Amino acid sequence: MKFEIKKVFSKTLNKVLFLIMTVLVVLMSLQCVNDARYVDESGNTIKGIVAARNLKEEKNKWKGYITEDVLSKIIATEHEIVSSADYNSDDVTKQEIAYSKMQSYDDIRHIINENYSGWDDYDYYKIDNMSSSDVSGFYNRRIELLKSYFAEEPNMSDEEQDYYLEKYETINTPLYYEYCDGWKSIIADNYMVPILLIITVATGIILCGVYAEDFRYNSAAIYFSTAYGREKGTKGKLQAVIAVATAIYAFEILLYTLIVLGGLGFSGGGCPIQLYKWKSYYDITLAQGYLLSVIGGYIGLIFIVLLAAFLSAKTKNILVGAIVPFVITCLFPFIGRIPVLIPIFQHFPHMILQVSQLFKYLIVYNVSGHLVGIIELLFITYFVLSVFLIPINMRVFKKIKVYE
Repeated sequence: MKFEIKKVFSKTLNKVLFLIMTVLVVLMSLQCVNDARYVDESGNTIKGIVAARNLKEEKNKWKGYITEDVLSKIIATEHEIVSSADYNSDDVTKQEIAYSKMQSYDDIRHIINENYSGWDDYDYYKIDNMSSSDVSGFYNRRIELLKSYFAEEPNMSDEEQDYYLEKYETINTPLYYEYCDGWKSIIADNYMVPILLIITVATGIILCGVYAEDFRYNSAAIYFSTAYGREKGTKGKLQAVIAVATAIYAFEILLYTLIVLGGLGFSGGGCPIQLYKWKSYYDITLAQGYLLSVIGGYIGLIFIVLLAAFLSAKTKNILVGAIVPFVITCLFPFIGRIPVLIPIFQHFPHMILQVSQLFKYLIVYNVSGHLVGIIELLFITYFVLSVFLIPINMRVFKKIKVYE
């Protein structure tokens, strides 16, 4: 195994790919931190780490449980601001000054709008047309919103509807709130998913030569004629693929995590996922959502590199090993957007790299009489397939013909 790992990192191309991947991860992480935006009392915009610190101070003014009293106060505050001269001024600076007074409750403002807009609609100004009394039964309204979605989905079975209702009703309310921008940002669709795709494609290309390069350099005959070539040698290659993929993944994810949470703050991980995806039926925290996204990405990576290793060994072609990760992570997501293909492609391996996006969807499957969510199903499916690919890869190399 050590020999195979040395071969991987001795290649200049692999070193360059690793460097490019790391630079991209760092740049995207820094951009994620820089997206933090704070407007001071004078209407000046601040971004990045300083903005995050100021936002934390502001947003924690509403730290605690989001009760109906809290919601009523926020609506009253909102009405006071939108009726102010600054808010209605044509002067952009004065408008920003008015906004600076809203940013402390911006997260809660968002879920109010989500809760009182339609299921597939979002009205940013919905809160402006509400009175403090409208938030009576706020959390029951969330359940009613779910029922309105059922009415629009005639193909949803009663069993599925009961499943979702039970999940909604078991979520503890009122929800707890504190500044949590770091955790919301780190699992944001526009950062977490692209970073996982970049890591998977780059790692797949780095490892594409482990299985097939012996045929490329015509050393396969020597390799497989040795006493332990087909047994220990093959095992060493497989161990190297898994070890290198694991090490690269852990390094890049740790780097991403430290930069984003280091810049935006570690607080708020215990807040519910509903502050990020209001309609989610998962009873988990933001930190748990992050962990599920990372685990899903790792399972997906291991499955894809093992599949690529299998196909490159079967075809004796390094190019196949490099193309497979690209096709799965980059091509499948685009093909899967074709309406008629969505039901098929939502089971494909690229989906497990997009767990952070799946929290908002209501997708379950009936497996042997039990309803299973899409995230759980993807985890089980690709974990089992990854384990299954280990002996398959061993078998392929043990029986491979050097001369054909």
